[in-house]
Amino acid sequence: MTSGPAVLIVDDASTVRAILRSILRAHGVSVAGSAGDAHQAKVMLQRLRPDIVLLDMAMPEVDGLTFLKGIMKHQPTPTIVISAWTERGSELALKCLEEGAVSVLPKPGVNYDVERFTEDLCHQIDLIGKSRVLAPRAVGAGEVVSLDLGGVQFDAGAELIAVGASTGGPAALAELFARLPLGLPGIVVAQHMPAMAVESLAKRLNGVSALEVAVGQEGDVVTPGRIYIAPGGRHMKVIRRMGQYRIRLWDGPKVCFNRPSVDVLFESVASAAGAKALAILLTGMGNDGAAGMGKVREGGGYTIAQDESTCVVYGMPRQAVDRGFVCQVSSLHAIPESIVQHYGERRAAG
Repeated sequence: MTSGPAVLIVDDASTVRAILRSILRAHGVSVAGSAGDAHQAKVMLQRLRPDIVLLDMAMPEVDGLTFLKGIMKHQPTPTIVISAWTERGSELALKCLEEGAVSVLPKPGVNYDVERFTEDLCHQIDLIGKSRVLAPRAVGAGEVVSLDLGGVQFDAGAELIAVGASTGGPAALAELFARLPLGLPGIVVAQHMPAMAVESLAKRLNGVSALEVAVGQEGDVVTPGRIYIAPGGRHMKVIRRMGQYRIRLWDGPKVCFNRPSVDVLFESVASAAGAKALAILLTGMGNDGAAGMGKVREGGGYTIAQDESTCVVYGMPRQAVDRGFVCQVSSLHAIPESIVQHYGERRAAG
């Protein structure tokens, strides 16, 4: 007996299609159909109107990325990319997320067995079934407006900003960071995404932001004007030691099905910075980050959630809002002004 969303499988390998069908049916997921190339998939997509597409990248004639762009342009459908990535695939993985893929999963291999793949795939499908997923909104160059802190300066070990994001996060982070002014407190980020794509994300964000963006390393001192992205597959925490914030990386179990977890990062920031913490929760599926927002509020910190109208998925922010943990709800475009206003008010209050 199958229930929930109906899935279309698109992969040029018949053995892979058979394996995916078997996995999905064993877990009660309806398989609407399967296609071996983009042309067949296009016809099936229009005829079957599936709820979710599982998409391979390496296909004949029309590659997976081109097909993904077509899906998002003509028939937006939540899409999970499943592909055998190489070292060169990190940029491609990031591009898939930027073009609208809900998630990117590697095919099972030496370091990623079938059991873990099945757990991750079925969890993603379950989340999509419970969410309203929108096509990503393009960020136009005309939207980028430089902001000014009015000469406010911050010392290391004082204020601290934490940001959490999941589905739709890479584009949201790009828009947010492109508008942030120099001189802000240090910023730490947990973004749900494939480990292989984190370095590419940091490079991409570094290219659009006036702030310096890099992947966080064990022992890094969090300093003003820098943004630290949690490395793929590892939790990132912030501790306060000798008047400084330092990054600690942790290989513990997944929290809210994720590693890095936004909750882990936010809770550590709440503990380290107290009332000087500012937590921002962006677009994403699930509930990761809501409990951490609660800890920041409990410690006297300030919290901002992205609003529903600008989220690709209004899941994580909604959870925090519904639980009363959010001080302010802002559109993605308005969050930079909200940050600057927050620090202006803190300065005015002494």
